Amino acid sequence: MLRSRAKAGEGSPKQGGSPKKFDNGNALTEEMRVLQMKRLHRLCKDPSKRSEGTVVKLVEVTCALCHFFRTMPLQLQFELCRVIQLERFSKNDIVFKQGDPGDKFYVIVQGRVEVRICFDTSVASDPRLPGHNTVAWLHRGDSFGELALIKNAPRTASIVVPSSKTEVLSIHKEDFERILVGLYGASLNERALFLRRLWTFAALPTRLVQQLATFTSVAIFQTGAIFDTEKDNRLYFVVEGECRLCLLEEETEGESSEQEQAGVPVGVVENLVDKPGGAFADDNLDKEKKKVSSEVGFYNAKTISRLGPGNFFGEGCIFPEIRRDWIVEAMSEVKLYFISRGDIMNNVDKRVIDILREEATFKATYYDGRFEGRERRPKTRASST
Repeated sequence: MLRSRAKAGEGSPKQGGSPKKFDNGNALTEEMRVLQMKRLHRLCKDPSKRSEGTVVKLVEVTCALCHFFRTMPLQLQFELCRVIQLERFSKNDIVFKQGDPGDKFYVIVQGRVEVRICFDTSVASDPRLPGHNTVAWLHRGDSFGELALIKNAPRTASIVVPSSKTEVLSIHKEDFERILVGLYGASLNERALFLRRLWTFAALPTRLVQQLATFTSVAIFQTGAIFDTEKDNRLYFVVEGECRLCLLEEETEGESSEQEQAGVPVGVVENLVDKPGGAFADDNLDKEKKKVSSEVGFYNAKTISRLGPGNFFGEGCIFPEIRRDWIVEAMSEVKLYFISRGDIMNNVDKRVIDILREEATFKATYYDGRFEGRERRPKTRASST
């Protein structure tokens, strides 16, 4: 689950310190969610009559309610909030049927839907009748409907509302092509090429790599974004920028000095800072100080590894046996490809899952080994049932 870093003075971790523990809930309490939904109902009227002031408020509300909007660059958030429309569905309503033309893209803000597919053309077209198989569940924050818009093809599945109250934000095809095609459609080949180049998938047939790319999405996160990877139910691939993998543990009294926690020996810092006539000329001293400061900010006693382009994280959501008390922090603006646990388990070939499991197990064992000899070792999380 994505967590935004708190502002200074509001519980944000100090530089070089460990990130604070996060709750296991959603971004909002249920009471606050109800209030935000009421605001959404009030604000999300006819887009043609929507003022810029209303758009600003909608950006705030949608980002609070739904991680889909929080993962978008600010400019796209504003573009989307100028055109989104709120739609409500009741139990057993059909959002669209398999074979329908694609005309909208949807984001769930409340409730859930079922993805149903019929493999027998002789079966009745009503997806609520026998013969239609449920292949996935989509929940609040999930999106659907983009494939038909990208490929300009009929819907490949039906969407049915199983609960009594589901609300979605819809975006018409014309607006999707204008605003989001760069993130979804045009980047499909780029995603496949990126995945093809990863050593992890080097032995996979191209067909399976392309299948994996089809179910990945793109998001951009700002510096300081925090990912509680074991609760997010997403697997992330770093495309651009840098993150760091950290232990999620509180600091205790009596630990080593701040410089030692930062992973830089005290003597090295003293040599760089306190020797004006030392090995570095005066004009290079500031550069060396900045370099050390940067390393101190990146590496500390809680840092496990640097994650750059080609690395991935979040495997614990797929394989509970390797879950750890780890989080990931964006150290710069990062571009990520991600795929949900549901898509991995329901739509991805078993060979891909086996490769991910093998690599994830190796990484967990390797990272655990880096903490041998320390009194405080990363603890395995209890598997959720």
